[in-house]
Amino acid sequence: MTATIPERTAPADQSARGAPALTPRQLDILRCIANGSSVKETAKELCISTSTVKTHSRSLYDALGAGDRAHAVGLGFRLGLLDSADVRLPKTEATPPQGAAA
Repeated sequence: MTATIPERTAPADQSARGAPALTPRQLDILRCIANGSSVKETAKELCISTSTVKTHSRSLYDALGAGDRAHAVGLGFRLGLLDSADVRLPKTEATPPQGAAA
């Protein structure tokens, strides 16, 4: 079961901070990328085709001036398009402390 990313729009003042105006779908794609989703996972989560994800990703990279996924995420944080609420922490299994009985 995949958790859905909460719907958010870009901050109204994003262009005032030098951030490009992104479409709501480009912001959805950026949030999925920031969460480590693959193209296929992003397509499934957003109910669109992988081809559409790739098209939106390319236009997102062009708008941000990013060369790849990691660069886009970094710019997203730097420009205020992403914040910590946009990123889900991975679930980890608790490991017992060293020396504890298993």
